[in-house]
Amino acid sequence: MPEEGSTTGWVAFGRITAGPCTKLGSGVYEGMELVSVGNFDVLYTEAFDAHWRDVFQVLLAWTNDWQAAEDLTQETFLRLWRHRDRIDWDQPMLPWLLVAGRRLATDRFRALRRHFAVAPVAQFQQDGQLERWLDVQSALAVLSPLERTSVVLTAFVGISTDETARILDTTPGAVRSAMSRARTKLGEA
Repeated sequence: MPEEGSTTGWVAFGRITAGPCTKLGSGVYEGMELVSVGNFDVLYTEAFDAHWRDVFQVLLAWTNDWQAAEDLTQETFLRLWRHRDRIDWDQPMLPWLLVAGRRLATDRFRALRRHFAVAPVAQFQQDGQLERWLDVQSALAVLSPLERTSVVLTAFVGISTDETARILDTTPGAVRSAMSRARTKLGEA
């Protein structure tokens, strides 16, 4: 039986709606039953629209291969969709996506090492785009994966050194060191 002064109704926690229930006190509910868990289509679309370009840029820097970056970006968002019911949608999605993409890229590198596959040349639609991409690709080729990813995350995506370190599962000092080495190598190129 609910205590005197309690209220009955529906309650929402972030994107989870629960009810009907009776509020017994601060954060305590009786008879709570989950009704629905957000609209995953909308949440997924918001995450895709907000972060596709950033994920692609990071994976392009990581792989230095346009087609592979597109494939890995697609796989990253497919992984997000498959894990949609286990993700805390109230947390920023970009770190989760970048970690998932990095893991997929690492798996790809391992597979390539085993099979010695050669990726096809990227297809470009606009005049001069191929030449510009080849210039960028050759400049990035002198960088290690950690250096490339650190440069893209901090310089292009605008993520802090600490957040970049967390995403790459390393220390902020290692990211700063990689950035310094990258600047030196790119200055010589």
